[in-house]
Amino acid sequence: MDDTLVHKGENALLRREISQAGMTVTIEASKQGRGQWLLRIYGKEGQLSEWLETFSCSDEAVAAACTAIRYEGIEEFYDDPAFNRDQ
Repeated sequence: MDDTLVHKGENALLRREISQAGMTVTIEASKQGRGQWLLRIYGKEGQLSEWLETFSCSDEAVAAACTAIRYEGIEEFYDDPAFNRDQ
């Protein structure tokens, strides 16, 4: 797993791709202010899961995403039928 860290002034963005069972999701932790990191997971065709809570650092945010993927399964973030646009 390689992380991509992008700095934009006060803001920073950390990206990590995770693949399991032929499915790949992208974890994004973005810094929104001092000690406030937002967490998003992008799946197939832009499916987005976004946390309402913020995290104190990028490592904490990424760890929360990895834990969610491990316990809920990558398919919940990759291609959840509840998010299909064709329904």
